[in-house]
This record gives sequence, structure tokens and C-alpha cells, in this order.
Amino acid sequence: APEGYRIVYIRMYDISREVLPLLLAELRKKAKMIYLVDHRDNKREIVSDMRE
Repeated sequence: APEGYRIVYIRMYDISREVLPLLLAELRKKAKMIYLVDHRDNKREIVSDMRE
């Protein structure tokens, strides 16, 4: 990570599907999301390239 920044992994469980879009929007305001894994729907999504 660039100086002054950290690479942080966040795991959350039992998140309401209705709240998830709002939660993701709030996280995107605070941090650059790189990868998202949804184990319930077995979905993986690359949100952005780490090199950007």
C-alpha cells in the first residue's frame, strides 16, 4: 500500500439484503473497494484494479 494508506479486509456476516446496497455505498465513500465476495449468492466481483 502507498505510504499513509492500509490494505484492509472486512468480513461481514448476516447482512440484510435490503441494507446491503446502502452499506456498500457508505463503504465506497470511505475506501477504495477492490473485491467483493457474496457467499450467499456465490458471487464474486472485482470492483476495481489495485494498481489504479
